[in-house]
Amino acid sequence: MLDQQVQDQITHLNDKYKRLTTDYEELRRLVMEMRSQMGGLCAPYNWAPGLGDDQPPPPTSPLF
Repeated sequence: MLDQQVQDQITHLNDKYKRLTTDYEELRRLVMEMRSQMGGLCAPYNWAPGLGDDQPPPPTSPLF
């Protein structure tokens, strides 16, 4: 009985993780699209590349 509860919880958490990952990737895509439409004028405060990124973070613009 306990094993089934643990398995159900693991399944639930795995599903939640997959949704979170999908939502994060969609948000990241939208931010990148917005940045490209702005002409890249604003630099990211904290660049956190996702899995599979082969490129280094973009250069930061001076604040002043």
